[in-house]
Amino acid sequence: MPNTGKKENTVLLKFSQNMNEQQTIAELVETLQTRLEEGQFKDAVHKIKLMTTLETVQRMLNGK
Repeated sequence: MPNTGKKENTVLLKFSQNMNEQQTIAELVETLQTRLEEGQFKDAVHKIKLMTTLETVQRMLNGK
């Protein structure tokens, strides 16, 4: 595999938790926050997607 200069995030591979319909919105928010805090994302675009999702869910919970 060629060296692309990008740092691979091996933590992401260990984090393969999928959400299911029994989990609460609070658990979704906690999962998103954890992934962002611990750097569990593929790249900058994926990080922005997680941040946007978290912000949107929090706004919905706050009625904004």
